[in-house]
Amino acid sequence: MDKPLSSETEEQIQLLCNEIASAEGLDAELHEELYTHVEDKMLGYLNGEVALSEADAFVLAREHFGDRMEVREQMAEVHPASVSAMIFRPVLVA
Repeated sequence: MDKPLSSETEEQIQLLCNEIASAEGLDAELHEELYTHVEDKMLGYLNGEVALSEADAFVLAREHFGDRMEVREQMAEVHPASVSAMIFRPVLVA
C-alpha cells in the first residue's frame, strides 16, 4: 500500500525524529519506533481516525498563524487600508 504522505512530509518527520533522537540519545531501533508513531499519528489525523482535542487544534492553528509577518502580508492583500492604518497607528501616537 502506498503511503499518502509526500516525500517532503516524510523528510520533515525524519528531521523531527532526528532532533528528538539526538537530544534524548535514542538508538536506531527507538528512532525508528518514534518515526512510526509520528507517521501513524499524522495519518490518523489526515484520515479522520484520530480526533483532535481542543489543545491539539490550538497547536495546529497557532503553527498556521505563527509567522506574524506572513499573517500581516496576507491580511494586507485582503484588507490593505486596515493594515496600513495598523502600521501607522503607533507612529501617530508617538
